[in-house]
Amino acid sequence: MSAAAERRVGPGLVYPGQPEPRRVKLGGREFWSTGWHVIAVIHSHCVCTNGEWIGRPAKLQPWQQRLLWRLFEVEVGADGHWVRRYRRALLGIARKNGKTELAAWLTLYFLLFDGEQSPQIFCGANSEEQADLVFGAAKLCAEHSPTLK
Repeated sequence: MSAAAERRVGPGLVYPGQPEPRRVKLGGREFWSTGWHVIAVIHSHCVCTNGEWIGRPAKLQPWQQRLLWRLFEVEVGADGHWVRRYRRALLGIARKNGKTELAAWLTLYFLLFDGEQSPQIFCGANSEEQADLVFGAAKLCAEHSPTLK
């Protein structure tokens, strides 16, 4: 990559096409994150896929937004460019709190908006039925979203 193609943001370099990390203060801690981009994509392109809200624009709950800020935390890698701090996440929260839809929205984000050439997205679940729920939610979201159709 040429020096002209690189631009300095915060303490590290950003590859062209990647969202610029932003400094976040959360829970008494400061860090850099691209979570703002994930939240913006979900709010702009994703729709609800459950019950009476099917087809309505997605609105992340505060706990979901905090999770995305942390999940997409970045740090400066060995080559001086931003790298994601976390590669895997395990979420344990009571049922009926929006985990399946969040997993479906993240699946669509990684598939369409993350910038990877040939993404492979895996969803681990306790049963095939549960994994099918995530796939079904992602499919419904793509079908009902005006921008993802």
